[in-house]
Amino acid sequence: IHNQIRECLQMVKEEKFEEAWQKLIETNPLPAILGVICPCPCEKDCLRGEFDNTLEISAVERMLGYMALKKRWQPKVRELISRLHLRHSIAIIGAGPTGLAAAYQLRRLGYWVEIFEAEKRPGGMLSYCIPAYRLSKNILREEIKNNILSLMGIKISLGVKVDHSLCVDLLKRFDVVLMAVGSQRSRKLYIKGEDGNLQVVSGLEFLRKINLGEKPDIGEIVAVVGGGNTAI
Repeated sequence: IHNQIRECLQMVKEEKFEEAWQKLIETNPLPAILGVICPCPCEKDCLRGEFDNTLEISAVERMLGYMALKKRWQPKVRELISRLHLRHSIAIIGAGPTGLAAAYQLRRLGYWVEIFEAEKRPGGMLSYCIPAYRLSKNILREEIKNNILSLMGIKISLGVKVDHSLCVDLLKRFDVVLMAVGSQRSRKLYIKGEDGNLQVVSGLEFLRKINLGEKPDIGEIVAVVGGGNTAI
């Protein structure tokens, strides 16, 4: 996503932490979140590893994100938003990572943006499927609020499920409608008896219920297929 890592790391080296954060959020509005959940492909390919150790970019990113929340740093809105205030309006369906990042960048360019989210809180998979032990819900809520929603003049309508009639209405009211509904279904095994079996529960469905405070009835003996973060 075109993060300016070299410039950002140089500012950190010079202890210009707020400047480094401002540089980072030009391309990544949620560094505290991404610094936790990113699988860090850039670190694996870092050339520094040929000399000693690769740079822990995600740790620096996370540190800057946490510092910003603690010290209440705020994006420099006047410097971020383009001088050209375009009259076009854009509706974004979905307040997950894609919808939020798109709204942030479009607002910077001067477009008027409104997000429509079916759930009661923004964040998408970050909010409803990633467990709290891996991503703090407080950090998630505060960074979305501080870096995107409260300062960029972005309107968000929660609890609004876009059906056919509402989609037609949005196409009449807005110049552009961006679909950012995400990937809400788990992968299938494609084995006999998988579909329509109440005993077979997808990982995303299960995690969603847990994050909503529900207690799924799963009996006493459970088989978990897979060994990744979702399975754990």
